[in-house]
Amino acid sequence: MDQIKQRNKVILILLIIISVVTAFAVAGIESPKAAIQQKLDGHWYIEFENSFMDRDTIYKFADGAIFFENDNTIKLPGVYEASTDQRTEGTWKVIRTNPDSVLFDVPENTLHGKYAIRFFIDNDDIGWVDSPRSILKIELKNDSTLLTCYKTVVFL
Repeated sequence: MDQIKQRNKVILILLIIISVVTAFAVAGIESPKAAIQQKLDGHWYIEFENSFMDRDTIYKFADGAIFFENDNTIKLPGVYEASTDQRTEGTWKVIRTNPDSVLFDVPENTLHGKYAIRFFIDNDDIGWVDSPRSILKIELKNDSTLLTCYKTVVFL
């Protein structure tokens, strides 16, 4: 009888240990949306030479940066059309994974809308000191826009 009680205690302890380890493992796994949000967080600079906008109007950009903030706010480049300024601040969110896509919710901006995202490494880009380096880039694409952006990292 004592052996049965002792075996039951061992089994119970093992089940508790397995449950605790499983709980920590599950808590440590990032969701696909969180992984995309983490990759996007920060400043991305538009490569206008590798981007395209199919519009009836010609737009002038005040700058070439997209700022993804970790609180899901976004700042898009200022866009000017016929001396009318467009809003630049709004929100963004991951709306789908596999394939990845985001929504820029800035209704009064030309870049408002849904975009498919493709992350890639550009091994052919030439760095500031004329030496090849690998640069993290994204492609934001929808039916009328293709934005190729790169992320800079500053080492201090």
